[in-house]
Amino acid sequence: MTLLARPLVALSLEPGVARAVKLSGRRVEAWQTAPLPPGLLQGDSLQDPEVLAQALRGLFSAGGLPRSPLVVGLPALGAVARVLRLPEAPEAFLEEAVRWAARRELPVSPEKLHLTWRLVGREPGALLVLVIALPKPLVDGVGHALRLANLRPRALDLNVLALARLAPSRELVAVLAERCSASFLVVRNGYPELLRALAAVDLSRIPEEQDRLKEEVVRTLQFERSLGPGAMPLLLLSGSPELRQALAPLLPDSQSEPAGWEGFTAPGEFPRSEFMVNLGLALPWGGRPPAAALPRVNLLARQRRRGLSPKQRLALTAAALVVALLVPLHRVQTQTRLQADLAERQLAALTAVSALRRAERQSTQRLSEELKTLDDRLAELGRQQAALREIAPPHAHQLTVALRSLVADEQLEMLAAGRGTLSLTVRAPSLDRALLYRDRLQASGAFARVAISEVAIPAGPGPVLVTLEARAR
Repeated sequence: MTLLARPLVALSLEPGVARAVKLSGRRVEAWQTAPLPPGLLQGDSLQDPEVLAQALRGLFSAGGLPRSPLVVGLPALGAVARVLRLPEAPEAFLEEAVRWAARRELPVSPEKLHLTWRLVGREPGALLVLVIALPKPLVDGVGHALRLANLRPRALDLNVLALARLAPSRELVAVLAERCSASFLVVRNGYPELLRALAAVDLSRIPEEQDRLKEEVVRTLQFERSLGPGAMPLLLLSGSPELRQALAPLLPDSQSEPAGWEGFTAPGEFPRSEFMVNLGLALPWGGRPPAAALPRVNLLARQRRRGLSPKQRLALTAAALVVALLVPLHRVQTQTRLQADLAERQLAALTAVSALRRAERQSTQRLSEELKTLDDRLAELGRQQAALREIAPPHAHQLTVALRSLVADEQLEMLAAGRGTLSLTVRAPSLDRALLYRDRLQASGAFARVAISEVAIPAGPGPVLVTLEARAR
């Protein structure tokens, strides 16, 4: 007897709620919802399998649901969905190649994950492999609870993947909003690009936690849409009415009943928007999925090597290792190019630093020369000041004031002293100003006589150079 010969039950588990739908083909016959204790599904594990088993027994009994055939959907807490591009190789070698690639690509070690995969496409020289990974504690705990409830599922799936699979679109965002959690999936070109799940942290403050979940969902979707050329063609929104209705005004272009629903029939009171995940879980068991739907990956499926001799196992492992080593080959080439570019930039930086240091040395040398010139000038001024003190010691202060006035006017050109005579050349705008400088020196009282010994008048406009000679008393 096949799956299509008997009614199918699609069971979805999310933090805080469990839902089940009984279908015959694409006809909904019964449905049932049961609350789950807060914190039962939290983090990456199931806290108490016996409590979940008891809740599932009550759910199936209250709804009169058959226990087989059964498809179960799990929350996306800690889940990873990614498409890996591997070098083209025989499918018999893909298991080891996928595990080697997953060890490099996934953020968590594959030993801590329940890993399954499916070949979903081909490109020139490459294979596209859809890899889905869930935390082992979550999968093992739910499996134990299902066995305690005497339930034997034929397939395990992710709820948000099942919701996206229901839509006939290769570009979409699926949002599953529940009372204590929210998860969303971004699908581009028919493959998962981003999978994220959020759960309430403080279960004693559910309203505040729901506000946080709403903000996170809207912020992430706005950021994801800003990366693309335009708005997403399709936005699916499903889950509990409480959070879904709160999100609907913030996401005005969302849909709660995608085109994939049209093939199902149900009673008028069936809450379709609340059970869209269960309908997606029923595909393809309960009917043909849309042509653009995401491929199904059964989390119960295990790729095993059977009937192989030790030599065959060794040869298979070696071949898989070669395939896995081919994956990072292009990365090595890229890294080589990046290193060459980095070396070129470092050389340019060192050249620039060398030029700066050379300019700094030249500037320091010029500054040293200017300081030496200044020191020589100060020394010369000191010698001249000493000579002035010898010429007119009683009137040295008055003479210094007179000379400073000339220096302040920047008119003093040359000063020479010796044998009781002071000779200085001043730059004056006119001959009258030169006479004023002569009178200043005479008024200092340091000299018996101050006279103009030489006058140089320029042919055109310009200052007058006047040489003054003063004899000491």
